[in-house]
Amino acid sequence: MQTDWLIDFMTLAQTRSFSRAAQLRRITQPAFSRRIRALESWAMATLVDRVAHPLQLTPAGQRLLADAPALTNRVRRTQAMLEAHIGERREEVRIAAPHLLAQGFLPAWIQERENLLGNLNVRLLAHGPPADVAGLVQGDLDVLLTWRWAGSAPEPQDPRWEAWPLGQERLLPCSRPGPDGLPLHGMADGTAASTPYLAHAPSTGIDTAIRQSLATRGLERTIRTAATADDCTVLKALTQAGLGVAFLPARCVQPELDDGRLLPVPAWPQLTLDVAALRLRPDPSRRCQPAVDRLWLALKRSPQNGPPPNGASSQKTPARAFRNDGISATLLPG
Repeated sequence: MQTDWLIDFMTLAQTRSFSRAAQLRRITQPAFSRRIRALESWAMATLVDRVAHPLQLTPAGQRLLADAPALTNRVRRTQAMLEAHIGERREEVRIAAPHLLAQGFLPAWIQERENLLGNLNVRLLAHGPPADVAGLVQGDLDVLLTWRWAGSAPEPQDPRWEAWPLGQERLLPCSRPGPDGLPLHGMADGTAASTPYLAHAPSTGIDTAIRQSLATRGLERTIRTAATADDCTVLKALTQAGLGVAFLPARCVQPELDDGRLLPVPAWPQLTLDVAALRLRPDPSRRCQPAVDRLWLALKRSPQNGPPPNGASSQKTPARAFRNDGISATLLPG
């Protein structure tokens, strides 16, 4: 969800006209309509009654309108605070990451290694699938985060990309607790379609990995898809509302697990993702990118890139293939 969408929505609520709101926002009406649709997709609710004349907000739209000014002001205050904290202009590195990694893994990774990043200003661009490889080629991005899961088939090496391992992210099957203190969902007797499942959008690739893991335990036939989203924040909210079981990043749900608002489902598998940073290999024909080179050096100096899977040794390993959404590269030895 982008802050501009909230401003668009507030403008629409004020004018009660798509054409007038688009004019005030200085964009075309089709583009404005797409942004309102995108906001509705993020909210998983219809916000505008397009049949009514003049245009009216739905009950969900009225609720969002009440919160929208506070949300936008909070974001602006946070941006101002961060700019004041930075103090001086720093070299910027543009890192794109899928929502799954942008909401948990990457912020924690940056915080843990802040001393290694020095004077770099990391600009994070969260995106939905597929990963924006074109942005690397066209120079709109500097680094792209990607992932693979244990057991997925590696792709052949692609000489265009250079990758470096960052660590791992765990996805935990979570449910709201029931009256008996056990997970509300996921503890069924194994009958067909007995458990509501909150799925990651198929285009993310995560859903495929999850279903494969469930199938290995004979659990896939017991689930029925209750909702689908490509944003972990939405899936987490649906899980807390008691609508089903979702696989959520461990870093994003740790506070809820600690205080009991969410519970891991013990009979279901956890999923471990290997995370890597991807960039174009240095080429003398392209402009020099000293900030990106310093970031890459910081990655290689990082003393710990996350725990090895299954208690394996943390010793250096040979280069291996790495894939996500059709991207392939070679992970260099740590």
